[in-house]
Amino acid sequence: MRTGSSGTHCARVMAVLPIGLQRDIMIISVATWLVFGCASPGSSHGAVRAEEAVRDQPPEPTTLDAQDVIALQSESDDGGRYDWGPSVMKDGALYRMWWVRLGGAGGRKFTHSAMGASNEVTYPDYGDRIYYAESRDGRAWHADGADYTGGKEGYGPDSDGPLMVLGPAETPDEYYHVGTPSVIKVDSTYYMYYEAPGGYTIRYRNGSDGEVTGQEYHNQVFVAVSLDGKSWRKRPSDGAPKPIVSAPKWNHEEGKRFYGLGQPSVYYHDGVYVMHYVDSCTGWLPGGVGDAIVRLEADNPYFEGARCYHKKIALPGREDATPAGAVARWAQTDIKYHGDIELLVRPAYGTGRFGIQGSSDGIFAPDANYNSPAEVYPQVNIVDPRGPGFMERLFPDFLTDPHGKVVIEHDNVVVYFSSGAAFTSKANTWNLCRCEIPVKRVQTLLQIDPRVWRGNHK
Repeated sequence: MRTGSSGTHCARVMAVLPIGLQRDIMIISVATWLVFGCASPGSSHGAVRAEEAVRDQPPEPTTLDAQDVIALQSESDDGGRYDWGPSVMKDGALYRMWWVRLGGAGGRKFTHSAMGASNEVTYPDYGDRIYYAESRDGRAWHADGADYTGGKEGYGPDSDGPLMVLGPAETPDEYYHVGTPSVIKVDSTYYMYYEAPGGYTIRYRNGSDGEVTGQEYHNQVFVAVSLDGKSWRKRPSDGAPKPIVSAPKWNHEEGKRFYGLGQPSVYYHDGVYVMHYVDSCTGWLPGGVGDAIVRLEADNPYFEGARCYHKKIALPGREDATPAGAVARWAQTDIKYHGDIELLVRPAYGTGRFGIQGSSDGIFAPDANYNSPAEVYPQVNIVDPRGPGFMERLFPDFLTDPHGKVVIEHDNVVVYFSSGAAFTSKANTWNLCRCEIPVKRVQTLLQIDPRVWRGNHK
């Protein structure tokens, strides 16, 4: 799993445990995730042009309180499983959620020598997997407990337990974990964009067979396709998936085994497929800027012939080192659109809050002048239903329609997220939650003119 933390180097944590009750997670990211907003057409509404619709955000530390915070799971903290990285879609009358959960059969073993190591060790078929659940109201889900064991075709909102829908292929490009799903639906086809690592630095625990721990690197972005959101086929095949966003080959070299490219956030708007992903690779070379969120655009869902965004964020004194298409900073971000506005949400690491931003030109300029996402305002206070001891917010995600447009429900923006007592040291406390943010407060704090906020208000 991937998140950022100031002063650290950024990586999705991965532990290889003996059937793993806990996860030895390590992070690679200094709170550097660039968030990129979508460039939507600059149409005019009355006398207000879209490029004028979002003004500079107020410099003072402005916060607001989230409303109706509810837990979607009730698992005990000693259960050994964790949940994070939701992607939630309102698809007609049904709500669909895909997310990352610790799972797997735990029976098969894979040799590390298959990953190019000189010493053969084994690790279990148990790690980050992508799960699925359905809901009629977006609030009540069967997202905890034992895995659903019936047929996928019969799975629905009344089924007991979550449904595991995607695991790693265990190939040179896709090892041990899959994570951070971002799902859209165009016409009648679902597209899931996800990350997977192509390598690990290995540490041995007591030399025991099956007890291997390590840190992933060389993450890349992949895509899978489905007609029902439950049965998926990887591209170009399940047995040999290939990345659609590839990390550089030097990412495998000693001393350059950085996290890679991952955490995709995708939407489809006006015939264009837009992806934002975190580059936690090139920015960690000498003189680099750390993590950056890069934006790609394409006319097809496989991002063949994709082009980088034509602008990039202006980081003072570091313009030349900023990757092409980088539009914001710091990881664990979700970027979607509503009308002519791009909205960004991400954790303000360790504070119990989210940061939220808006952009009408695809660039989230406030990020350029700070050293941590905890310093960028406005922010949203969220109280974990379990109490004040749970202050870590992880991987927030907007509720959207099938194309990735932010859905407004009863005059609220809805955000799904994971919450826990701490980052990787207490990953077993990570449970999924949901909250609401009043639209009018968002418009006021982000200084968005209502005339460019075109939406499905109820």
